[in-house]
Amino acid sequence: MDEDGGQAELRGFGDSFRNKKNPLLCILVNNTQQLLTQVASFEDSGAWLEPPPGAVGAFSTVAWASAGAPGLMGVGTTGTSGAVAFRGANVDVVVA
Repeated sequence: MDEDGGQAELRGFGDSFRNKKNPLLCILVNNTQQLLTQVASFEDSGAWLEPPPGAVGAFSTVAWASAGAPGLMGVGTTGTSGAVAFRGANVDVVVA
């Protein structure tokens, strides 16, 4: 859903999610006048399908995605877990 209550356009993620274990789509809506800059990012397990952006402009929406990665020696898969931290002039945001 977008900031106006409508459906957000997320083209391209559907193909990335097919046949993936534990896909996770993250959406961040920046409703401030501040540029948010990424200050930290990690994946505790899994892998980025689409990496998080380096910055989020004022009054904009961004999306990124991750999914489970192959387990030890290619057998099984791990789940998805991680976090991304952004900082603005007057605000810190963590998406986990």
